[in-house]
Amino acid sequence: PAALMDRLTGPSSRLEPDLRVLTDEIGGRPTGSPAYEAALRWGVDAFRRAGVDDVRVEPYTASAKWQAISASAEVVEPSRFPVSVVSFALAPSTSPGLTAPLVDGGAGRPEDFEKLGARAKGAIVLVRTPPMNSFEDLFAEYLAGPAMMKAAVAHGAAALLVCSTRPRDLLYRHSITWGAIAPIAMGQVRREDGLRLARLLDAGKALRMRLDLRNDTGGPWQAANVVAEIRGSEHPEEIVAVTDPMEL
Repeated sequence: PAALMDRLTGPSSRLEPDLRVLTDEIGGRPTGSPAYEAALRWGVDAFRRAGVDDVRVEPYTASAKWQAISASAEVVEPSRFPVSVVSFALAPSTSPGLTAPLVDGGAGRPEDFEKLGARAKGAIVLVRTPPMNSFEDLFAEYLAGPAMMKAAVAHGAAALLVCSTRPRDLLYRHSITWGAIAPIAMGQVRREDGLRLARLLDAGKALRMRLDLRNDTGGPWQAANVVAEIRGSEHPEEIVAVTDPMEL
């Protein structure tokens, strides 16, 4: 109905205040976290407030539970300075007190790991990335991840440290593996720090880094989706599904 659509998208829309609640009050909501549960409750309440015909929570089984606890890193040799990092989603924690050589993994392609050879074993591998300027760049980043991860595991790397593709300290956390927990710890370093590390490696500096990624991980668990229904007045037997295009 037109009145309902106006409440959802028109001048009286709650789009902006609802966005503020999601970002400022609930915040990041990785699967299994308290914020995730709060977001489900918010979704049900928001649809009821909008006056949809039906809203419900539909459970499903997620393959793994993951939540970031803390992340920190610093270069300890030949000089000491901190770098800003986060863990990739669905990645495990680093081994306690991981301190290892930082080596140049180029673009993180299998051939880059072949070039590293034995130097990758037990090391933290820095992966350089181009800046993200388009959707093509975004999908290229997603698609390159699995091969990079497999190459790192095959060469015995202790952890991956991938330079953020976004400038101005933006750390865009996403998944490199889907479903199960990844086989290797993987962090993302802010672009400005990553470029500094790359310049030092280019200058021939032998860097050692401490990397501490702590994540709470677990096995299968019951997740849920919020499903809302707006019944049509002319063709109520027909269904229009609205979904996230990134999931297609």
